[in-house]
Amino acid sequence: MARRLNRRANKAPAATAQELQLRAPRIELNETIKVATLNVRGLKMFGKRQDIEHHMKHKGIDILTMQETHIGEDSRETRTNYSWYFSGGTSGLKTIYHGVGIIIRTGLRNYVLDIETVNERLMTMKLRGQIDIHIIAAYAPTAAAPTEDKHRF
Repeated sequence: MARRLNRRANKAPAATAQELQLRAPRIELNETIKVATLNVRGLKMFGKRQDIEHHMKHKGIDILTMQETHIGEDSRETRTNYSWYFSGGTSGLKTIYHGVGIIIRTGLRNYVLDIETVNERLMTMKLRGQIDIHIIAAYAPTAAAPTEDKHRF
């Protein structure tokens, strides 16, 4: 079952989805957004997040989808220049081998309409634009994975 990450503080009454749609700023059609993907092979090593952010800034990447984060829960991190969103496993395993995530440049954060975490291998982000933009982070099972995992994906 899909889960949604809460983007609001619980200080004011929640607006309806339609009200949020009308108030949200839009990405213009002529605006360029650079999107990339990266298998990060785990994010628990000290300094890994800083290295990824440095790479994104150096290459001008606005949105990065990640695979193999090894983050075992749905979560969000707001850092100085980027916001990180994770979709982790709920299997209760001690070691998490999967996990996906999306990093978005802080300047684009106001365009985010929705974030849906499906499971440890799939999540989506919807951005408000003249034409809405859907970003999908996916991590498919490898050829060596059990057939059951491949069919389930």
